[in-house]
Parts: sequence; structure tokens; C-alpha cells
Amino acid sequence: LIVDSRGSIALRNNANNGPVRVAGNITLIANSNITAATINSFFGSTAPGDISLTSSNGSIDTFLINANCNSVCTRAGNITVNALGNVSIAALSATTSTGGNGGNISVISSNGSIVVPPPLATQPYVSGSGASYISSYAAGASGNGGAIALNAAGAISVLDTIDSHAKAGLGGD
Repeated sequence: LIVDSRGSIALRNNANNGPVRVAGNITLIANSNITAATINSFFGSTAPGDISLTSSNGSIDTFLINANCNSVCTRAGNITVNALGNVSIAALSATTSTGGNGGNISVISSNGSIVVPPPLATQPYVSGSGASYISSYAAGASGNGGAIALNAAGAISVLDTIDSHAKAGLGGD
């Protein structure tokens, strides 16, 4: 799935259609802001795709970005979030449950801050918040955790967990 907009992108969950789910890569490119509830690149028994969100002149505000592998995969998907302005995300997850490597996670705010979790007031379309975290975990008998990188011109605020480890292998960078 590729969505490329000269303006803003707004993807919202609702009671009828649930989160954005694609069995494959997801790329959102906007000139302005990107707002989304849940983005999930794992669907059914397929391997997860990579997820990339880029806002060249705005901010990014999401609830959950999930590139987990819940079946037999060689790796979880990679997650890349890049904005000129602020980045606000409640949870990022690129983990494997049965083997393989955790995905790499990169969050960049060139002129703003990174906040995990976002204030709930910015997420009126999501019911309940759950835990906030950034996770690249390899839970199987093999595999390594993925690298996690957070880079911002302003403050970086993570109010819960940053986790890159492996049950049997090495933790990520």
C-alpha cells in the first residue's frame, strides 16, 4: 500500500472497518501532517511488511504501528517514521514470536520532538490507550532484537519501555 499526498493524510479506525491492515509494505508520504490510529503490516499467516511514514513539512501522530511476525518468519518488519515537525506515537512494535529477528525501528523529528505516548487528547478516535512502548523483540529459539534509533532536534520523551532483546540471540543496538 502506498499513499502519496501533496497535503495531509488521515487514517482513522472506526467501529465498522477497524485498523489499517495490509499483508505487505505500507508507505505513507505527505507534504503536511499524517494522523493514523493503528497501522498493521501483518495480516493472516504472511510475513509482515515494512512500514514507512514520511511527512516532509508536518508532524506525525499515530496510536500503534505494528510490524510484528506472529507466525514463522525470518524477521519482523522494519518501521521508519520521519517528520519535519513533532512525532507522537503511543506504541511501535516490530517483534517475532516464533523465531527470526526483530525489525529495526527508526524515528526522526528534524525540527521537533518525539513523544511516546502522545497526549490522549490528540487521539480522539482511539478508545483506550494500553501501554506505551517501543519494542523489537525476538521471542523464538533463534533470532536477534532489532536496532532502535530515536533522533530529534527537540526533546525525546518515552514514558514507558524501550525494548530490544532476544530470548536466545543478541539484543539490538
